[in-house]
Formats: sequence, C-alpha cells, structure tokens
Amino acid sequence: MLDLDELVEHWTLLDDERDLIAGKRGPTRLGFAVLLKFFTQLGRFPRGRSELPDEAVEYVARQVGVEPGDMGFYEWTGRTIKYHRAQIREHLGFRECSVADADKLAEWLAGNVCETERRSELVRGELLARCRIERIEPPAAGRIDRIVRSALHQAEQALTARIAGRLPADIAGRLRALVAVDVPDDDTGEDSVLALIKSVPGNVSLDSMLTEIRKLRAVRAVDLPDGLFADVAPRMVAAWRTRAAVESPSHLRDHPDPLLLALLAAMVEGAMRHGTAMEVEGNYVDSHGQSEIGFGITRLLGFDLLPRIKRINKVRLYRPAAGEPDTYPRLAPVLTRPIRWDLVAEQYDQMIKYATAIRTGTASVEAILRRFTRTNAIHPTYQAMIEVGRAQRTLFVARYLRDRDLQREINEGLNVVESWNRANSVIFFGKGGDIATNRRDEQELSVLCLRVLQAALVYVNTLMVQDVLADDDWAEQLTDADRRGLTPLFWTYVAPYGEVKLDMTSRLTLGVSTAAPLV
Repeated sequence: MLDLDELVEHWTLLDDERDLIAGKRGPTRLGFAVLLKFFTQLGRFPRGRSELPDEAVEYVARQVGVEPGDMGFYEWTGRTIKYHRAQIREHLGFRECSVADADKLAEWLAGNVCETERRSELVRGELLARCRIERIEPPAAGRIDRIVRSALHQAEQALTARIAGRLPADIAGRLRALVAVDVPDDDTGEDSVLALIKSVPGNVSLDSMLTEIRKLRAVRAVDLPDGLFADVAPRMVAAWRTRAAVESPSHLRDHPDPLLLALLAAMVEGAMRHGTAMEVEGNYVDSHGQSEIGFGITRLLGFDLLPRIKRINKVRLYRPAAGEPDTYPRLAPVLTRPIRWDLVAEQYDQMIKYATAIRTGTASVEAILRRFTRTNAIHPTYQAMIEVGRAQRTLFVARYLRDRDLQREINEGLNVVESWNRANSVIFFGKGGDIATNRRDEQELSVLCLRVLQAALVYVNTLMVQDVLADDDWAEQLTDADRRGLTPLFWTYVAPYGEVKLDMTSRLTLGVSTAAPLV
C-alpha cells in the first residue's frame, strides 16, 4: 500500500505533463496520465490494470478531474493506447527496442555483466537498468529472456576462448586425452585419470591417502600454467568445475573445443587447489536447532544431529512397532504411537533422491522444504522424512540419557561454537556482527574475509600459546587437565576500535621451537 509521500513523489503530475493531457477526456485522460507516471517511475509501461496500485489511480484521478472507476473503461489494446505510448516515448526521449538495440544490449551484458554473473534473474535486472540509461523501452518478457540467454552464451564463448588460448598445444592435448574415446567412464575405469579427478576423498585411511597422492600426481602431470583463471570470477570457475564433474566423457566430447578445454582445466584446477574438505560426522546444535525434520534429513545425509535438548523430560518417544503396548513398561509414560514404517518404505526411493540432491549441491535444503510446504497438503515424502526423524530422535534421546560422555561432548562442542560466535561479534564490525547488505556477492565476500581473519587470529594465538609452553617452568607446572583447558579462541587483546598501526616489516617475537603437544 502506497503512503502519501510515495504518491506525492512518484504520481504527481508536473506542468509539462499536464499540457500533454489537455485535450483528452474521461477514461482516455485518466489512462494516459497513469501510463505517463508509471513509465516515468519504472521506465516501462504497465502490462495491465493489475500492475497499477489503486491508491495511485485514485490520486491521479483527483488531479485530472476524472472518476477513478473510469480506469476500468480504458482499453489496453488498439490504436488509442499505441498512440498514447508513442506520445509518452517522444515526451520522455525514449524509443522502442529495435533489433540493433537488442544486439547491442546483449553485447554489453556479455562484456560487462555475464562474465561474472550467471544468474539470469540478476542479469535481467541489469538489462532493465541499462535500458533506462539508454532510454530504450524494455522489450516484451519473451524477448528479454532471449537477450539474456544470448548474453550468457556470448560471455561463455568469450571466456572459454580466452582460457583455451592460454593453453599450450601439448597441455591442450593432455586435457583432450582425458575424455578420449579409449578412456573408460567413471563406473568402469578404476585407472582412469578422469575418474580419479572426479572422485572425492573417503574416510581418512592409508588407502584414501594413497589415492589422493595418486590423484595429485595425475593432475600435476597435466601441468596447467599458473594464473590460467586469474581474471575469471570464482563463481564462474566453480560453476565450470561442477559442470565438468557431473558430465560423462561422451557429453564432454560433444562440447565446442574451447568450452571442453575450459571445463576440463575448472576440474583439474579444483583437484589441485581445492580447500580442505572434512567428513562431517556430527552437528552440535542447541535446543532450538533440533526438530523432527532436522533429525530426518541429517540421518539421510549420513551424520548425527547432536542437540542439547532443554526440557528433555517433555520429549515423547515413539514405539518401534505396533502391537507391543507392554514391551517397555517403565517407559510407558513417555511413549506415544509407533513409527509408520510403511510410509518410510513407500517413500524411501524419493527420500534418497532428495538427500542425494542436497549432498551433491544440486538443490538446497531450503528450496526442498519450501517445495514440500508450498501447498496446504503435506507432501508424502516430507511426511516420510518426519517419520525417519521421529525414529532418529527417539534413538538419540535414549542414547543421550544413558551416555554421560555424549552429554559432555555435546556441551563442550557447543561451548566452542558459542565462544567463537562471541569472538565474531568483536572482530566482525557492524551491529553486533550482522551482515548489513542484501547483495549475495557482498555477503560472500564478508564471510570469506571473516574466515581469513578467524584463521589468522587462531594461528597467532596458537603461536603465542606454544611460545609460553616452551618455557620449562610452565611445562612443569601444567597438568594434563590444564592442557586440556588451553584454547586458541581468545581475543581480549584485540582492539576493535581506534587507530591500529601495522608494521609489515617486523614479525612477532615468537620462538620457533614447538612446545609439548596439547592433550
């Protein structure tokens, strides 16, 4: 609903605009005035009456002396509205989008937007903004989609050609050999270099370590030049890497040569210079971080949800099977109905598909849950996940109540996280650590910078702790219990405000000798 300030700012007719409506009457007068103010504000014409706020129509109607209800008689097709649009374009200095304009817009998007941004909705927003700057009336929705697709395609062609041009002939040949016809696909080729590059590390063991060493040797043999992707946006490189990782050799061979080389090179580069990945075994959360659907999804993903549950005496336990009401007499006060294993079995394949989509990153948990709860009727797969969660929570509560070590583990894990969150509120400025922007790229940059700052703080703290422990007097006084209490998560010496002077030519006077390992 528009307030008075918005109406005055955007919907008030100016003197030169009143001259344009002087000869018009009734619905024609009102319709023209509303079209004019809408275009002045948004740089395009409304698609119909539904896009016009009632408050705005009433406000304009009072200015032109026409009843607001007359807007219903304004014709949205025909010669009159075409003439009105032409008058408004001429008055505001706009023109219709020609074929040449569309080509120039696609070229501009390809060179200035699409090399760093691949999300079509954001590219579309940049296109509309550019149309307004160039004083071009935006084309129809279908034509806008075609311009966006053309720009994305042009940008990818330009980037892949640039990457391919940087590859010496011998390296390009080694990349093509990865998908040669005689290279077996991943499911049959245990010795395939391509299969090695695509594989992910398993649990830490001697075999997995040897496999990773073999992988590194194989990808190093490709010998990609340094700086190959230096001027390519990280988001673009990540998208290429993901795309290459899921496509079979036959599909990769079908791509144009520059695209083929670029994809094989986001994949080899990723295997060479990837960030450290860990196998998640458990996730510590406080009471508000646990739910039945949470237990269900984490069980399907293969790790434990480990909450610290407040008021655990109020939690209800589900029976493992029907027809056994007297099996657990001491638990009778907290037991409720049996788990619906029939629903779990019926939806098992679908649950695994959704869990795989989450694990591989092709869909987010948020998007899947939004799809499940989009209608009033509960999705059957969602119901099955909840049943799995109810069974998993019952198992967890029984384990939690009898295992004091698990209780301590969860409490200690949460204390570490909460301690680190308190540190973030100090070292990450702005309203207690809140991210003050809605732009995704700025949010990602803020979090990445925070991660670097966190790592640097912990590293310096660790060096200082080791320096103190290198003193024999301290080493003799500390017991094993004291050592267990040591942590690099402290920040009281950090000065978050005021002037900070850095001397990049000097280093901390920390000893190079390492102290006894922390227990």
